[in-house]
Amino acid sequence: DRNTKMAEHLDSARVRLAEQDYLGGQYFAGLALALDSTSADAIGVYQRAADANAESARQIEFIQLRAWLIDSLISYGAPEQALSAARSLFSMSPDNALVQIALKKAEFEYFKAAAEKELAAKEYRRSIDLLDSALARFPGQSRCLELQQLCRSEIRNIESVSSSPVTKQATLSREILKQVQHSYENAQNAFGRGDLSQAIVAWEEVERL
Repeated sequence: DRNTKMAEHLDSARVRLAEQDYLGGQYFAGLALALDSTSADAIGVYQRAADANAESARQIEFIQLRAWLIDSLISYGAPEQALSAARSLFSMSPDNALVQIALKKAEFEYFKAAAEKELAAKEYRRSIDLLDSALARFPGQSRCLELQQLCRSEIRNIESVSSSPVTKQATLSREILKQVQHSYENAQNAFGRGDLSQAIVAWEEVERL
């Protein structure tokens, strides 16, 4: 009976090890050792389970520390370094949920930062493409949607100016031109202080005038 129970416990321990349930492996190996503390098989299985459990704990701690580093790089405005660290971590442990989230966040921040640079350089279509990539990671993110709307408003303004004949522009009254200039300055000032909603309203007023 003891030998039968020993074999059952060792079989269960080995199955748990194969399934990477290291605590379960230790538990059943410990049951086997309780029946025979001198069993070389039970001692070996228990030690393998204990070593694997310790290694798993070290790996989890390493991943948590790297994920914290990636978050810190994002917070300090270093999206490129955060993305590099996230990709490196993903290559080591692609199936880990925490690693997948860290990569997703790093990619989002990288595309958003790149889009803002293109917007500042007045490369509005390129900015929209980058914002699409960011929104593919986190759909509905309000900041990205506001930036896209601003880019589209700028594109409409450019197209409107380029398609208007010069003679038509000359027919605008001095008062209207002042209103256009005032709305334009309001839009620039709003954008400069980060008030995108007000900037969009002012751009639309420029377009209307």
